[in-house]
Amino acid sequence: MGTPSPPAQQGNTKRPFKKFGRVAVWMSPKGFSITISERRYWDNTIKDWKDATWERPSDLPELIVGLQKALEFTFGREVPSPDNDDPPPDEVGI
Repeated sequence: MGTPSPPAQQGNTKRPFKKFGRVAVWMSPKGFSITISERRYWDNTIKDWKDATWERPSDLPELIVGLQKALEFTFGREVPSPDNDDPPPDEVGI
């Protein structure tokens, strides 16, 4: 039998504006913010998912690429007006 999938994160029901792997770009009226989701792993001892407080060296390329893409996505970009629900023209179809 395989390892069960990690449970969905509870609490925040909002979705990020854009995701690049574990790196998420959030938008607020004040601007963009960036978060990195925690790495999760299955602990066979307690038979449950746990959050890692560390990264493996093999995790770094994924994080570097995600952070670079988040920087490119947000750098110089204006935050859309909250009264306009339409995506910016370059976001259509993504």
